[in-house]
Amino acid sequence: MNEMPVSDPAALQARLDELFAPQNRGDAPGLTVAVARQGRMLYRRGFGLASIEHGVANRPATRMRIGSTTKQFTCLSVLLLAEEGRLDLDADVRAVLPEMPRFTAPLTARQLMQHSSGLRCHLDLWMLATGSKARLPDGEPYAQLLRLRELNFAPGERMIYCNGGYVVLAQLIERLSGLSLGAFFERRIFKPLRMLDTELLPRDGQLLPGCAGLHVRAGDGYVRGQIPLPMSGDGGLVSTVDDLLIWLRHMDAPVIGSARSWAAMRAPTRFTGGTEGDYGLGLIRRPYRGVTLLGHAGAVIGGLAECVKVPEHGLDIALLANRSDVPTAELVKRIVDLVLGERLAPPPPRATVAGSAAFEGLYCHAYSGQLLGVVASGEHLAADFAGLKLPLWQRGDDLVAAGSVGDVVFRRPAGAADAPGDLDVIECGIAQRFRRLGAAPDALSAGAAALAGRYRSAELPAEAEIFEVDGRWLLGVQARHGRTLYAMTPLDVDLWSIALADGSLPYRQLLTVARDGAQVSGLQLSSLRTRRLAFARVGADAAPCLGRGWLEGFTFAPA
Repeated sequence: MNEMPVSDPAALQARLDELFAPQNRGDAPGLTVAVARQGRMLYRRGFGLASIEHGVANRPATRMRIGSTTKQFTCLSVLLLAEEGRLDLDADVRAVLPEMPRFTAPLTARQLMQHSSGLRCHLDLWMLATGSKARLPDGEPYAQLLRLRELNFAPGERMIYCNGGYVVLAQLIERLSGLSLGAFFERRIFKPLRMLDTELLPRDGQLLPGCAGLHVRAGDGYVRGQIPLPMSGDGGLVSTVDDLLIWLRHMDAPVIGSARSWAAMRAPTRFTGGTEGDYGLGLIRRPYRGVTLLGHAGAVIGGLAECVKVPEHGLDIALLANRSDVPTAELVKRIVDLVLGERLAPPPPRATVAGSAAFEGLYCHAYSGQLLGVVASGEHLAADFAGLKLPLWQRGDDLVAAGSVGDVVFRRPAGAADAPGDLDVIECGIAQRFRRLGAAPDALSAGAAALAGRYRSAELPAEAEIFEVDGRWLLGVQARHGRTLYAMTPLDVDLWSIALADGSLPYRQLLTVARDGAQVSGLQLSSLRTRRLAFARVGADAAPCLGRGWLEGFTFAPA
């Protein structure tokens, strides 16, 4: 049953205070939130501490990292340059950035904005190579992209979220405008809109007046959150909920950017196969209970952001958290529920274990390198995207996960000829047939000795070694700025799951063995945002193996 909208301002404030009560603490970080409708402020509060160290409370005017919410400002900046005739959105970016690699097909600014370029993400490669621990020097994210030689897929074919594309877009903006990215943002967008508390902060280590600290849960307390990479067009902005409401309100009648540019930002991406995705140019359109949620979320190490509008009802919501353990996306939906109530359609039912148990299992798509599971979460089912878990909803005979950039549909293949364990996974309108994995035969571990040795990736660049310690098979990766260690688990013939041996991140990657006849010739590593990153086998006479030397400085997660 739909709940009534809370129309009385005092009653709405009381209900929202109740919603945010868990964050209203004097001994923990929290969040700031502002809600407006038709330009009229409905709610504006700060909760928790901006800094545990100094006991400073969050206020609505507290500045916070907004992460990938930055991307919509980057896209508008690119579109402003295109309006002025300085850039063709559908031309090869090498016309402006000739140092970019020459791939099998050209990459365009439009594809980079839509995440449909196929470019590998430097952030994902950094995590693969160093376990998200190594500090990268200024300029290294772009330098990593210049070393790439392969794409995840043919440009325009589909999408995989790629922060690296926005690093390239930042270079385009700077090269064409003659300004730094921060100066361009300030001069062309923030000053005209009076968003005076929004600016580019490339490094977390830099100090900024009025900015909250970032916090990551550690046991019963928190540690300082910090991403050791320089950030730019991918996620480098800090802002306030007040400034973000100015931005959301401006979308209703833009004065910066043409009507054509704003229509392009809102329009869904159309792929070469004719299907569409929910991501536009820095803006995502997501259906929710019969209305549209338009905006872009953001996440950094120790912080989260939501910047969302419901265009049909003139509802604008900005929510910033200086902690990474708050369900910000769900809180935004609860705000929509409270403000709009019975105007919304009924929510879809959650998928239950009792009703959809046949879907449970671990699945893989070996070519794309994707590993996912359908797992029980209490009485309900959840989708496990290699460690990232999302609730599943029932839509007819299908199960649906609401991903960050659109729905992912899980469907049983039709027809008696299909294997009963297969699963069609549909994302951006594109279906891929996943195969259910059974229990791995014990013989797979015994055959791991054939994999032992050294491997090298020219793209990362990095060296890797597979070795055995006390019956446990491990993969060590040494890159330019750090190293990390993975525990290996056999899944099937020539197919292994790898996860950080110290358990510091829950994500699992997929390792596929490449062979030349019966001989192991290399490896391919795949993750959520990287497909088939090749490591070639190195001859045994090239250099001595480290073996147990990889264990120095590493601790294993409890079994």
